[in-house]
Amino acid sequence: MKQSAGFSFIDVLLTLLLLTLSAMNFVSVSNAAAMATAQHARRVSAFQLASEFADWFQSGGGHIPLDDLAHMVAGDDDLISTYNCMYQDADSACSAEDSAKSYIAFWRSRLNERVPGVQVILCRDTQPWNEQAGRWEWSCAEAGTASTFIKLGWPADAHESGFPPNLVLEIGVQS
Repeated sequence: MKQSAGFSFIDVLLTLLLLTLSAMNFVSVSNAAAMATAQHARRVSAFQLASEFADWFQSGGGHIPLDDLAHMVAGDDDLISTYNCMYQDADSACSAEDSAKSYIAFWRSRLNERVPGVQVILCRDTQPWNEQAGRWEWSCAEAGTASTFIKLGWPADAHESGFPPNLVLEIGVQS
């Protein structure tokens, strides 16, 4: 009988198959980790900007009625981008409303940049958490004495739609 030295063709193929499967597993885990890191970064940015907005809101929020403020925060008012009181000369006076619009435009632009696809709602709500569904809700059960919440949501990926809020922050009561 003749003894062979080295590896057979089958040995090489099996080794390549195992290496390929291992590499595919590594790429899959790396991709999942990258997606989780990106989602976490969006959540941190959203929380930081929502907290900043809460501070501004609690300090007076430009004394704008909540309904008007809610439309501007949601991005419904295209005119907010035309207000730019933040960078005017000290000699130029800005009304409180123009200053608030300028702040919201600047805040919203940073939010859109850091949290792609973000949706925002500002409203009074008595029940932001849906116990049955086990998640936050976009709808607002408004009442005159209810707390004011800012609700932010963004898709996990570019193709997702119909997502619930990812972050809900109680920011106080504005009369």
